This record gives sequence, C-alpha cells and structure tokens, in this order.
Amino acid sequence: MSRALAAAELRQHMEELTAAIAEAERTNRTTRILDLTFQLNEAQRKLNSFVDPIARLPLEIQSHIFLYVLHSEDQLGHVSIPRANSRLPPMGFLSVSCLWRDIALSSPNLWRELELELPSGDSNYFDLCGLFLSRARNLSLSITLRGSLDLEPGALDLVVQHSHQLENLTLNQEAKRREQTLTLERPRPRSVTFRLERGTQLPCLKTLVLQPNAATEFGTIDELLDVFRAAPALSTFTVDNTWFDLLSAEVSGPFTHASLHTLSLGSPLYHDDEGLRTTSPSMVPYLTLPALKNLSVHILDLTYNDAVAFLSRSSPPLESLYMSIPVSWRPIPDFADFLRHIPSLKTLRLCTRRNYRDVDCCVELLRSSDFLPNLRAIKLDADIQVPVHFERVARMLTLRGPASTVRLESFELRFSASSNLGLPLPAHVKSTLQQLVQDGLKIHIGAPHENML
Repeated sequence: MSRALAAAELRQHMEELTAAIAEAERTNRTTRILDLTFQLNEAQRKLNSFVDPIARLPLEIQSHIFLYVLHSEDQLGHVSIPRANSRLPPMGFLSVSCLWRDIALSSPNLWRELELELPSGDSNYFDLCGLFLSRARNLSLSITLRGSLDLEPGALDLVVQHSHQLENLTLNQEAKRREQTLTLERPRPRSVTFRLERGTQLPCLKTLVLQPNAATEFGTIDELLDVFRAAPALSTFTVDNTWFDLLSAEVSGPFTHASLHTLSLGSPLYHDDEGLRTTSPSMVPYLTLPALKNLSVHILDLTYNDAVAFLSRSSPPLESLYMSIPVSWRPIPDFADFLRHIPSLKTLRLCTRRNYRDVDCCVELLRSSDFLPNLRAIKLDADIQVPVHFERVARMLTLRGPASTVRLESFELRFSASSNLGLPLPAHVKSTLQQLVQDGLKIHIGAPHENML
C-alpha cells in the first residue's frame, strides 16, 4: 500500500471516529468518549508519521533537536535558562501536539535546568517548579534563582527538596541581566540572606554561585562552612560579596575542602573610587584548599598575613590568579612574596581602579626571568588616570618574550577610554612590540575593543 493511500484511509478513519465521539457526547457516554478519543489520538499519531518526515525520526534524535533549541542567546550573548512558563520551551512544547508532548515528557534532559524569577506572584508557582524538576527523573539538576530570597522562602525549600540531585546552584539578586564593565556604578547597600537548613546534604553539588547586586549575608562564618561540609563534591564556588557576624564566629580552625578547584571572592565591579569595601574577607582564614587551581580575589581589606597563611597551609597547585591588590599591601615586597608561594602560576590577571602602582608593580616584578617561571599569560585591567610607562612594559616583554627560556605567550593591558589620557604608543615602543608579535607573542594594549598595535 502506498503512503498516500494509507494516509487517505487514516483520514477517513479519523472522520468516522470524530463522528462517533460527537454521538457519544450527545448520549453522554463517558467511557465510550474516552475510548474513541484514545483511538483518534493513535490514528493522528500514525497520520503524522506518514505526512511529517520529522515524526519518523527516532525519539533520541527528536529529543536532541528539542534540546538544541532549548537555549537561546540575546544580543549581549546571555544564554537563556528554561523557566516554568507555559509559553516558553520546554513547557511550550507540551501544547503543540500529542507527538511533541510525548517527546518532551520522554526527554528528561529538557527538564534539568530551571530559572526562578522572584518574586513569583503566584501561590502555585513552586508546585509548578517542583513538577518541572520531577520530569528530569534521576538526572542531575541546575537551578538559578533571580530576585529576593528574603521575600520567597519557598525558593530555598525547593532547593532542599531536590538537594540530592542538585549539581549547580546560582543565586543572582538581579532579575534582569546587564553587561558588566569596569565602570559599573557601586550598588545600593542592601543584602540578601542565604541560609540552608542545618543537616541539608548536597552530595552532587559541583558549582555554587552567589552573585547578588550587593551583599550575601550569612549569620556566622560557620553557616557558610556548613555549605562546604554539605557539598564534598563542590568544585567551583563564587561569591561576589559576603558579610558575616564576626562577633558570633565560633570556628575552631580552618576547614579543609579537598575537591574545590575554583574559588572566586569579591568582584572588581564593587570597588568604588575611594577604595571602600562591601566584602568581608573573613572566610579566608577558615579555609584550606589543597586542590585549588583557579583563584579570583578582590577583597581590598584582605590582610597580607591571612593571604600568605592561606597559601602556606593549602599548598595548592594554583595555575590562575585574578586579583586586586589590597590597599594595605606594600605593592612590590608584599605582592612579590605572595606570588612566590605559587610558583605553578600560569595566568596572572590584575585589576586596578585606584592608581598606576598595581600595573607598575607587576611590570617591575616580571623583569626578573626567574620570577614565576611557569607564567604564560598576563592580563592587566586598568582604570587609571595617569600615563602608562610603555617603555617599562616593552623592556619586560623583551626579557620574557619569544627568546626567553621562560617565555610569555600573551600579554594584555586593557584600560577604559578615559584612561592613559589618550596618549598614543611611542613609535620606538610600538616597533619593539610589533616585532615581538611577529615572533609569536600575543599582545593587546588599549581599550577592550581597540588594540593600539
């Protein structure tokens, strides 16, 4: 039988079933209606397989197509995360057709990620979110909370309910995303409280990101350490700003976490021009991280002794450091001694919004070829109002350039349009740097989207 003939017979059969359903509805025969409706849906499914080539694909391929279109990017490159919204995928797939509904409900990968916009404004919202996550079955979960937890305690209840499956948890105080720049204004001083019920276990948690637009508040340092204790598999922890009640801290000594390899404390975006702080450094003395490979620390009142003690007891195989040099440090002696504790360092990135000393300090230190022998990449983010000493930069890069045994692979000096007083590169410096580029060294000097070379 040809495909066209089979499709015609199915359409005829569906017309007969539709007429029979109408008759059953007229006589109020509920059981008969259900049976006929089931037959009609099956006939429609078969017809779809004849007339729709997509419907003939294996379920695994159809599911992969759904997964491919699930995430989309906006103009800033932000990737959307699925939400419990009937008009958006994957929930939107359920109302297209019976076939699409079956595919969506048979594809647990579609339901592994959920973004909650708080406040919800719906008393049934968290029940709907719970149903959404249950469709992921036994797969690991990723949950993103955007908004105020203080107004929505049900959000953390949902996290606790699914804590045994939770792999990634992100808290972002701002419901609307915006592009981050060096010139972002300091946020209004407000905080969001983050506390997990004592005893909650997070055995699968690998990533925890707390990025409110002001400060994340913990009652005590021990409440933060409870999160580390509950998540032995945690590998990445990011917190933009934290505040602790130091007077009630009762921690006997540093807690060792053997799995954490990426730690980010504070953000350069929250440092104002006066060097005021919104971040408490109090977690540093209470952590020992022997597996740490990537460290980002922007805590302007972090003490030199606490920082060096942390590195000494952890002895981490640190490969990447992104840092704002604290205000109390002596730029060259303290920073140099700090860096000598991490000879494994491959990537060094500094951010300064105060003056030239951080950039100058880094350039001066690296003129020694035996300092940080494994260093391959330098990134300097500068928002400074004095001219850059390009001659020093060129001399340092020549010493650690392609001809050196401890050669750099890339160097970036990025500053805002208002920095460096608009002065160009001197001709002889530009010529030297261009020669280094020809020899294989990647160099960027200038604004983020403008290389002066």
